[in-house]
Amino acid sequence: MAAIIAHEKLQKDATDLSSELSKLTEAGKQLLADPQAIPSAYSGMANEFDGPMRETQALLSADAARSEEPVIAQLSVLFGTAEEVQTNLSDRSHLWTRFANERDSATDQLEAVRSPIDTIESKPLRSSQEVAEDMNLLKVPFKIILLVSVDRAVLLQQHF
Repeated sequence: MAAIIAHEKLQKDATDLSSELSKLTEAGKQLLADPQAIPSAYSGMANEFDGPMRETQALLSADAARSEEPVIAQLSVLFGTAEEVQTNLSDRSHLWTRFANERDSATDQLEAVRSPIDTIESKPLRSSQEVAEDMNLLKVPFKIILLVSVDRAVLLQQHF
């Protein structure tokens, strides 16, 4: 009798986990396919897989689950698919984070270079000597832009 109850519990747990993983996997695939998805959603969706994946792993590694029950075989296949979708979501989240960091860094650098230009543009008409001094001041941001551009190109080539 205890074996029958344990078997029924295993069947129910496997069915429940299959249903949950199936829903998460489908939602994850839809998010990955959506070109207008909010980038922060990738991480959240990937994290939603953690609990069910852990429970599924525990159930599949249990002695009772090693039987050749169809529901266990289905759960095992679904686990592999869910694992792949979760990995893709995590990868997309990390890619977005790297992009956002690079974008923010580039924006900061552009603002630092733009500051002397804004200062010069806000000055009233002045003598040619003062304009020549301003031109010398503009050479520094131009050199910075060139150096940063070369450094960024090298970094991007290394990452991609």
